[in-house]
This record gives sequence, structure tokens and C-alpha cells, in this order.
Amino acid sequence: MAEGLNKSFPPKIGASIAQSVDFGVAGASLAENAHQVEPPEIKKSRWYLLSSSFPHAIGVAGIKFIFNGDEMKIRRKSYIEDNEAEFAALLEHLANRTSRRHQDIDATFYDGNLKYTNLTELRLNAAHQLDTIVYATFGNEKLTVDNFSLALFEFGVCFTFNLDSTHRLQVLSPGATHGLVVILDVEQWNYYHQDSHPSRISAGFQLQAFDSKTSTPQVNDYGIAVGPGTKTRVGVTVHETHNIPPPHGKCGTKKLKYHDGYKVSLCQLECKTDFLVAACKCRAPYMAGPDRECNPLEIVCMNNAMEDFNSKATAACPCPRPCDVVTYATTVSQAKFPSDFYSKFLAETLTERRNRSLNAAYFSNSMCLINIFFNELSRQTNTQQEAYGFYSLLCDIGGSLGMWIGGSILTLCEVLDIIGYSIHKGRSS
Repeated sequence: MAEGLNKSFPPKIGASIAQSVDFGVAGASLAENAHQVEPPEIKKSRWYLLSSSFPHAIGVAGIKFIFNGDEMKIRRKSYIEDNEAEFAALLEHLANRTSRRHQDIDATFYDGNLKYTNLTELRLNAAHQLDTIVYATFGNEKLTVDNFSLALFEFGVCFTFNLDSTHRLQVLSPGATHGLVVILDVEQWNYYHQDSHPSRISAGFQLQAFDSKTSTPQVNDYGIAVGPGTKTRVGVTVHETHNIPPPHGKCGTKKLKYHDGYKVSLCQLECKTDFLVAACKCRAPYMAGPDRECNPLEIVCMNNAMEDFNSKATAACPCPRPCDVVTYATTVSQAKFPSDFYSKFLAETLTERRNRSLNAAYFSNSMCLINIFFNELSRQTNTQQEAYGFYSLLCDIGGSLGMWIGGSILTLCEVLDIIGYSIHKGRSS
């Protein structure tokens, strides 16, 4: 974390500012020296003052002699014609450069390099890095970048917290004080346009709480948008659902080709992978499989195939619902961040760490605070049960048989009793 905070970002901007300052100082010093030179006391026209004050190294050859009355008229005329020709050539050069810029770029010139470019490495280099995390705590414990992992998903590069099961941090109490607090830098100057992701017209982050055992991040569809200049509090409640398998239920599992275990999101991703490989003969960087990765020249084919899959082939993926699912219900509230007082404190602290001058307006345009916590440590469990099971059927059959058989025997006994009583009564009479 310390290494990321000590970086001055972006360093190229800082370098250009320094060069501009040096140039301005140099220009100011030259101007002061020019005012200290006293003009000669020669009473001639203003043209002489202009010609005598022209420096010799102004860059346009012979321009000072044009205004010098002591030169011959033929020589002055030749200098005028030479400068007119040079100026016309300069204008023609600028016009040619401008006209060329508006022409279409021959992209085939770069095909040789782009064909062998690693798209995964390209996206990782263009994405936010871990030094985007300015500050992070979990409960009373201060975190570093080692507590976060970076992975490439469909929406882009995601920072995941508490994903490592061997060093997983535990929540001891509910409430915002005992949750995760992260301050992030949006870094809008690193943004780039991409038509395949309309959500990137906004600045900020996408946030999603998920269970690593039963799902994968799908921030493009289910993420919570967090914009700069805001403090976002996300309260989380855990829901467990236990579905029953067939014949009474519709849950199940499926063996995946490229992943261990079963998740609906991974099953859908494999369907999308097969569709893309069939269309473009390659796979996206976030997809698994033995096929080669698409290069930048195949991005258009990849985007078109993804649009076709989302509009036509999504329903054709046989991905059963898992029998055990853990989901996180969230409640979101937001406030302005930082306050006027705290922005001054941040400006003083981060200016020293980043070796860059930061004002209070920078934080409202570039930084956000996220606080994620559990509303309660208990879980809400929903368990499906058979509406009418086999044992219920046996009980109902037994009860029915008992009722009918019992009733039939009693009736038969009563009939026999009446018959016997009638015979006995007849004999007695």
C-alpha cells in the first residue's frame, strides 16, 4: 500500500507542468533584460527602432534587414520576396498536414503487431491497479493491498476482498463500525471509450457482494453503482435457500468442461465460450478453455458474437438451478464525501504522500468511500419441502383403510347381532 501511495500520478502531467513553469520563468527573465536595454538616442522613424530591436536569431532569415533603411532597396526587396516564399511554403506544409489528418487511417499497417498482442495483458495494463485503493480498514484492522486480489471478469478487472479461504477475515459483530471501509480513486484520466459497455459513460465503480462457493461476480448485471464524491453504506443480510431435487423440485447440478464444481454463472459462461469459439475461432480473455485467446484484431467479431448470444442463444443454455444457494440482500444509502473540513485534511495528507498538489475539489470529482457491513450475523434460511410425500400418503391410506375397514366390521357385527337377536326372539315366542 505504501508503494502505491508514494507514486505521483500521473507522472507525465507533473513533468509537463514543470516544463511549463521553467519556460515561463525563462521568458520572464528575458523580458526583464529586454526592458533594461536603453535604446540609442537616434531620432529616426519608428521603423528604425523596430529594426534595431529585432534579435538576430528570431528564426526567419533576413527579416531585420527588411525594415533597415540603411540597406539597399534591391536587397530589401529580395529579402521580402524570400520571406514571402518561405511563409507560403510554411502555409502549404500546414495545410497538407491538416488535410492528411482528416483522412482514414490505414489500420492494416498495425496488423502485424496487433495479431500477436496479448489481450489479457493489454486489459490488465489499461485497468485500475491496486494502488487505486487509497485507504482500507476491516473493523479496527488496517488493510494493505495484500488483502485484495485482482482478477479479470466479463465487465473488466475486479478487486475482490476476502476471497482467499486460507486467510479469510471473520466478522465478529454487526454494524458499520465492524465492516469494510475502502477509499478509492476513480482516476478518470485513465478511462477509455468502449461501445460494448454502455455503462462506461459514467465514472465510478460497480460493487457486488457474492458467495465464492455458489457464484461468481456479475457486476455488469447486478452491481451497485458507486460514483465519485459519495460515501456509500451497504448493509448486507445473508439468505440461504435449500431447494429439493427432482421429482418434486427442479434443482440440480451439471458437470462443467472448463471449471471444477458447479455454478450457474460458470455454466452460462461456458455456453457463451462455446458460442464465441464457434463464431470467431477464439475465446475472450476472461473465458477458460483450450482454445486460443482472441487478439485485438478480432474484438469486433467478439463483440458481435456476444450481442448475438445475449439476444438469441441465452435461453438455449441448459443450466439447472443449484440446490443450495447463498445470496446477499443489500440496503444502500449515500452521502456527500468528503466534507469540506475532511477534504482539507485529505489534501494535506495525500499531497505529501503522492508528491503532487491536490486541492479540495479533486476529491469530490475523483474519490469515493465505501462501507460494507452485515446488518445482523444471523442467516435467513428458506427450505423447500415436499407438499405431499410418500409417508404422508401411507398415513392417509392407513387412516382411510382403518376408517372404512373399522366401519365395515362394526356394521357387519351389528347386522349379525340383529339377525341373532331376531332368531332368538322368534324361538322364544
